[in-house]
Amino acid sequence: MFSLESQSVLREQCKKMIDKCDLETEVEKLSAQSDIESVITAFCSTRKVDYVPHSGWLEILEALVHFELPTSLLYEFFSVILKKYVPKDGPKNEVIHHLFRLIVLYHDPELCNFIDSKRVTFDKFSTTWFASLLAASCKVDTLNAVWDIYFQNDDPFLVMFLGLVLLESQRDQIMERKEDSKEELCTFLKEIPAGMAPEDVVDFYEIANSYLVTTPKSLREANWTTLFGSRPVSPTKRLHIPIPQALCLPVTTDEIVTAATRHSGCRFFVIDCRPPEQYNSGHLVTAFHLDAQLLIQDAPAFNAAVDRLLASQKQAIEANSVAGGEHLCFMGSGFEAEDQYVHMVVARMLQRHHKYVSVADGGYEALLFYIEANALEADRVLAGTDVKKAKGKQTEVVAKPTAVTASSSFFGKLTSAMKTQLPIVKDKIATYISNPQASTSSAPVRHVSADDRPRKAQYRPQNVFVFDEEDEDYEDKLDLSDGDLQNWKEFIRRPDVLAHFECREYVSNDQAVPALLVISETDIYNFRPSADQPEMATMISQHSLMDVLKIVCRRKIPELITIKYGTMEGRDVVVTDIERFYIAKSGDAIKAMKLQILKIISENEGRQFEME
Repeated sequence: MFSLESQSVLREQCKKMIDKCDLETEVEKLSAQSDIESVITAFCSTRKVDYVPHSGWLEILEALVHFELPTSLLYEFFSVILKKYVPKDGPKNEVIHHLFRLIVLYHDPELCNFIDSKRVTFDKFSTTWFASLLAASCKVDTLNAVWDIYFQNDDPFLVMFLGLVLLESQRDQIMERKEDSKEELCTFLKEIPAGMAPEDVVDFYEIANSYLVTTPKSLREANWTTLFGSRPVSPTKRLHIPIPQALCLPVTTDEIVTAATRHSGCRFFVIDCRPPEQYNSGHLVTAFHLDAQLLIQDAPAFNAAVDRLLASQKQAIEANSVAGGEHLCFMGSGFEAEDQYVHMVVARMLQRHHKYVSVADGGYEALLFYIEANALEADRVLAGTDVKKAKGKQTEVVAKPTAVTASSSFFGKLTSAMKTQLPIVKDKIATYISNPQASTSSAPVRHVSADDRPRKAQYRPQNVFVFDEEDEDYEDKLDLSDGDLQNWKEFIRRPDVLAHFECREYVSNDQAVPALLVISETDIYNFRPSADQPEMATMISQHSLMDVLKIVCRRKIPELITIKYGTMEGRDVVVTDIERFYIAKSGDAIKAMKLQILKIISENEGRQFEME
């Protein structure tokens, strides 16, 4: 039974722990040591894992040993606590500590910024808090009171909000430690739970619950499966932004729309930071506008616009308006290249220590996708929506037999929404928000929009998809793999991505390298995964689907496909690039490209071309 690779380490740590316990006789110590080692060994053997030192397991069992439980019952208690209440997101616990930091940043950005300024990462002091459920830090009588309420509440996320209360209880002392070194501050933070007395526990939990109910529920819904498992997450409640990369707390579209239409949960003051032309084309009915580019182009005008926004927020709250809320939620387009200014605005607000700052996950593009996927009545959610986009979505929804009735009502009301603006939003925008450059700029900045279509081809060859043709003009590819890295797993979760295929790209006739082919509604992307960072990749190329001249699929090797891109000059074909891939599911990849090209041509040119 005792056959773990780290069995000797486990035995030694069990002995050290028992020696510190206040057990009276040597027999009691040996019995407790044997029970703890047996429980951990059985738990590891059952789950086919090895014991990891400093995992918090010993501290949890040390607290349970005081109840003098039979070994079998001790195992059951230990197993349930680990499976249901202890966060488990990998050996580095990447999500739990980043999530805890985002919670602190949401409720007390000044405190969070101070800890960050001392270069103290949250895992350095909170690892033992969450891994042992405070067993490693609290005294026995205090821990019993903590666990008693914690297990009765049956909400594993509550321990993070209790952690926030612990930091807030020592806030003044923390902020006074400006001269402390990184190590000194880290030691102080780690020992904060030790100062909690049993009589403090009830009050601490009441404050923790108040923090919990004033935090967007997206935090728990989107991260429950990652941290605690056993609860599937609805697609509409998943996050596109990985928590370790989030600038501030991300909020799902589902929660934003629910707050705007049902007036339940956290009340958001939504600030749409897209360019004016995009905002005027369509926006959430309760959203106010702030041109994020003003931060760079005209800082005084930006500051004045922010002041007017905050004044508008205050008046909306006092008037109990549906557009009013204490929680600031910034919305961008949903495309990383466009949302850099939005991130700068959010960072500025956090630097000014504004609490309750969040960002709309997926931006406006995710909002459009959510409305379509749930067949919502557009006039309840949107204002000023683009006519072309409405017609395009109407065609897609009507094609689904299960949503014919809903889609008819949906787009009928959407047309009505295009003709009028919500009076309350229009009045407030006119009164409080201004864009000094909107009327004076003679050359407005051109922004890429999700609605932009590929340029229309003047002529397209009919035999785009061909079997068993030679690709004689294929040449060796340049090595472009040293470009900027980006998270490809985040990229493929974009609403416009239709399919992706792990494959190999032939950079020469005798050399193939790992690749990722991504097909979106308008483009084909070729990524080169990083050998050192599995989730990161370099974008090698991006081609419009309308630039595809020919896809050659070999009969003898159907997995090997060659894609030729080019433009038309009159009736002459000019080949601009050629890519060759070995794709295990080449049939699915070709089908995805073929159907989307047909769809684009049908929508943009009103004609189809014959497929061979």
